[in-house]
Amino acid sequence: MSQDNLGGRVNALETTDRDVTENRAEIRDFRNATTASFTAPREDFGDLRTHVDRGFAEMRGTLEATADGQQHIADLIQRLIDEQNR
Repeated sequence: MSQDNLGGRVNALETTDRDVTENRAEIRDFRNATTASFTAPREDFGDLRTHVDRGFAEMRGTLEATADGQQHIADLIQRLIDEQNR
């Protein structure tokens, strides 16, 4: 093998090695960016879930209080009816 052929092959191997290194860096950067893009929405959904859970708890408390009030009114009406029927 001549020196020129050997030199050409060495240059080709060096170029290929640089290309592989650059591709690895690009893949690593892409993986990091992708991971970050999934992490942010996951945190947002966690915050949203907490907010929704609190909202439902507040609404449940309000509805229970309303139901208790309605039951009290129904009891008073029934007592009036019972007193009128005596």
